Amino acid sequence: MKRKEAEKLVARLKEQKARGRKARMAELKNELRAGVGGDGGAAAAAMARPVCSRGEWTLSLAPIPER
Repeated sequence: MKRKEAEKLVARLKEQKARGRKARMAELKNELRAGVGGDGGAAAAAMARPVCSRGEWTLSLAPIPER
């Protein structure tokens, strides 16, 4: 594999990873809006919220209140 071929491969893999990240974020946003995993609306949004960590977006769970 030549250098130019390797550079093209790396660029293609980076684009593929970015498309996958965007698709996953869109899927997560739709789930949060639909209230999947909770009783809907604000409760679902309170359960998981997106957090930026080391340049990547992940979901962070809200703390569970003790009763």
